[in-house]
Amino acid sequence: MKQQLSVDSPIVQAIVEDFVMMYANSEQSNDKSKFFCEFAQYVLNSVTERIERFNKLCSILNPKWRLIHNGNALLLQGMQWKLEHLDEG
Repeated sequence: MKQQLSVDSPIVQAIVEDFVMMYANSEQSNDKSKFFCEFAQYVLNSVTERIERFNKLCSILNPKWRLIHNGNALLLQGMQWKLEHLDEG
């Protein structure tokens, strides 16, 4: 984030890939694209108004939380970008 990398940068995309595949078991990692699509869609759809409110309140209580939240937001944006561009690769 300090480098202000875009969601399509190789570094952000490598982190996105590592994050998602961390949750794959050996059977799921055989078809990485399918697992990525299913997992990323689940994660992206699980961000609710309640979670956003929680993050806002935590940021008020602890300003360092905003850095964590911003990192998570970049990760989610990177997932969304990858989902949109999977068919191109």
